[in-house]
Amino acid sequence: MPIKFRCPHCQQFLGISRAKAGVVTDCPMCGRTIRVPNLDGFVEELPQPKMDLDDKDLRSALAALASLESDEPVPVVEQPKQIAPEVLSAPAAPVEVIPIETEVQHKTIEPPPMPAPSSDPLKELADEPPTRPAAPQPTGKGRASGISGLVLLVSVLAAFVAGGLLGYQWGLRAFIASHPLPGMDEHDDFNEGGDDNGPPNAPSTPVGSQSL
Repeated sequence: MPIKFRCPHCQQFLGISRAKAGVVTDCPMCGRTIRVPNLDGFVEELPQPKMDLDDKDLRSALAALASLESDEPVPVVEQPKQIAPEVLSAPAAPVEVIPIETEVQHKTIEPPPMPAPSSDPLKELADEPPTRPAAPQPTGKGRASGISGLVLLVSVLAAFVAGGLLGYQWGLRAFIASHPLPGMDEHDDFNEGGDDNGPPNAPSTPVGSQSL
């Protein structure tokens, strides 16, 4: 909380930081020297001012006060003269700069006209003979796959033909076994009792003839 007090000269209500307690300062309103009260509210007396005898203004003031008590003339302290710089020439009047407006002409560059086509490109395209795309050349991998496919097809056909022949042979034997020829025992085997040069199980009497 700041220290609040009144100036003893102008009675202006002032406030200052607690760190400035007991410090000698000047009143911001009247400009006279004052001392800030201590934290307990006690105000110490101001110190006696020290005179600087080398101060010209102070010596003039003291001489004026001394002259009031005596009849001697007050010595006048001559102030050093200030030499003004000489003006060599009158300053020239400022030159008024008038901006010059320049008209920029923009030229539009037109492209040259395109030449008229001598012939109709669509008609030329329609008159051209149709071109067939070139057949793709078989590669080594395609040839190998074609050969292997052909070999596989031939093998399947051969197996199919062999199976058909084998089935036909078995069917024929089964048919003969189930339909024996006349005069032949169904339990007789082929070539049993027959001629070696004749057909197997050939009957002694031709089929369709009667014995006498």
